[in-house]
Amino acid sequence: YMSEWAIFAIFLTVLLSQIVITLNIEPFASLIKDIYIEDQDDIYVGDIADMVNSAYYRAGGFLGNANQCAKFCNLIFAMYLTLFDHKKINIPIFITYLSIIVLAGSRTGMIVSLALVSIYVYQKIKKSKKNTNTIMFIITISIIAFGIQYFLSSYFYNMRIINIEDGIENSLYSKTNALNFYYDYTLYNEEWGHYFIGNFYSSLSNVFMQNNLI
Repeated sequence: YMSEWAIFAIFLTVLLSQIVITLNIEPFASLIKDIYIEDQDDIYVGDIADMVNSAYYRAGGFLGNANQCAKFCNLIFAMYLTLFDHKKINIPIFITYLSIIVLAGSRTGMIVSLALVSIYVYQKIKKSKKNTNTIMFIITISIIAFGIQYFLSSYFYNMRIINIEDGIENSLYSKTNALNFYYDYTLYNEEWGHYFIGNFYSSLSNVFMQNNLI
């Protein structure tokens, strides 16, 4: 069990660390980097405009890697939805969580976020006995989603999180190529367990990516 306050505190800490490192707010930025971040090559430092409208901006906060940051927060949010499925979504928690995912610039993280919210909505609809409330809820969620999409695409069109075309052409393409190398490798060595569930060893991925000239 974890209280809502504890979950909110975790999300708020991650979000603040993203802002502190990006805006290079001292002495906190140096303190976070020295304690938590081993590889500082990918740290992006800029201003507010860069933070919300950059195709290359990615913020991992004290968690370092932006994808790992998104993954960690998705796991925490999934736990939150499980623990408090009997209650309405806590708005401060949801806004803070969504802000983290957007600032991380992780398209995979955003897809997982949408999946979690969709499952939550589906469960609420499944349990609902009032059809009118269910229909109004779906309409409201749809309007909010389209509104956010329109706002981002109109005013923050460079933001990495909504650049789906680049994600498919570059990010997804490189990942599927690396995966193909991995499957060829495991098949050649007849490592059937690794073929189906992976080997939880990341350094081989670097080898495959380098073979793919990335």
